[in-house]
Amino acid sequence: MRKINLVNIKTESDKRIATIWNDYDFSFLPALDNSFQIRSEQEIKVRAFILAIIVQVSFDIVNPNDGLEFICSNNLETFLTDNERWFLENAVEEDKINETWKSECVYTLLWALSVVDNLEDFSDLCDLNASEKGYPFFDTDTDPDKFLKKPVFKVRSVVEIIKMLDIYSRLDYICDWCKINNLECPVDSAMIYERRYALMWLTQIVDWDSVECNSIYC
Repeated sequence: MRKINLVNIKTESDKRIATIWNDYDFSFLPALDNSFQIRSEQEIKVRAFILAIIVQVSFDIVNPNDGLEFICSNNLETFLTDNERWFLENAVEEDKINETWKSECVYTLLWALSVVDNLEDFSDLCDLNASEKGYPFFDTDTDPDKFLKKPVFKVRSVVEIIKMLDIYSRLDYICDWCKINNLECPVDSAMIYERRYALMWLTQIVDWDSVECNSIYC
């Protein structure tokens, strides 16, 4: 992997953030470190597919048992995390509400696959019903290979992904800072967190459940 100028990326992010909220200066936040390992196309597709099923269950589009049966019958069970299996087997309404936010993770992974065009509209949540292109797998009768073996996906460049991780890491810090200081946040903190979580997973070789997303330093 060619060396990426993380200081330049930080500077670009600082300028972009200043157009969103210039009441405070967050340029003191450091550049990210250089320990990145980008996921493969297949890894991203499988993770997006599993998460899409979790999202469908959380919105009561798919029954939890049907979702789990679909995953197992299509030999995708090994890609299911412990937390996801617990959710499909035990979820109550509060759990479903929490998991609806995983739609932002799916959206982010689809962006990484160049299915979603834009991830820089920080003011709007993703729209599950926007287009079939964005969420092409809503029916548990669907053959998952139509998505998982689709040859036309293109994983975005390392630089594109790192740039997006950088700005979302800074925005996530700002969200936490606003909460601590009892200030209204200029962006939706839950959306920012979930998208950053997916971006962190994209750039690290750790299990989905083990991604650490506590501060810009993680």
